Amino acid sequence: MKPYKQLEKYWSTQAGLYLYQRYFNNHPKSYKMIVISWNIRGLNSKGKQRYLKERIKKDKPSIMIIQETKISSQQLEGIIKKQKIQYEVMGQDANGTAGGLAILWNPEEVLFENWINSPKILTGLFRMTGSAEWILISGVYRPHIPRDRKKFLKDLQATRRIFPEIPWIVGGDFNMIRTT
Repeated sequence: MKPYKQLEKYWSTQAGLYLYQRYFNNHPKSYKMIVISWNIRGLNSKGKQRYLKERIKKDKPSIMIIQETKISSQQLEGIIKKQKIQYEVMGQDANGTAGGLAILWNPEEVLFENWINSPKILTGLFRMTGSAEWILISGVYRPHIPRDRKKFLKDLQATRRIFPEIPWIVGGDFNMIRTT
């Protein structure tokens, strides 16, 4: 039997906003983890910062993956604190006004164990409070530079090899076109 009931994916009309729900049912009570992946395209404006707060309040994600923050991790932590959002943050700084990647989590719902930080990939090992099952969450943001594609994919594969048996959700902006 699989350790989860279902994994559902929803897409919002807001460009770049995805919502994943994962149900764990191998425990006395069923746990629901909500993961949002969002290419926010910059968190410099007050309007985007307020919208981030509203989005978290409305969807109540367990974990939120944010791409293209265009700010440093320290600035993001300041925004989270100023907006009175009760989430923890780990992130990669933007390079000037480009890039930036972060994973936010609700510490009342999710326990954070460890993280892996590689170029353009940020991965955390999490579990729901009260659950014994770990889940790997990776956020990716790969600028559209064709020469970096192979290294990026090798780094992503290496991340998976570290925890091969743990369920894995990857959210982000790959900036790649898959051809058939």
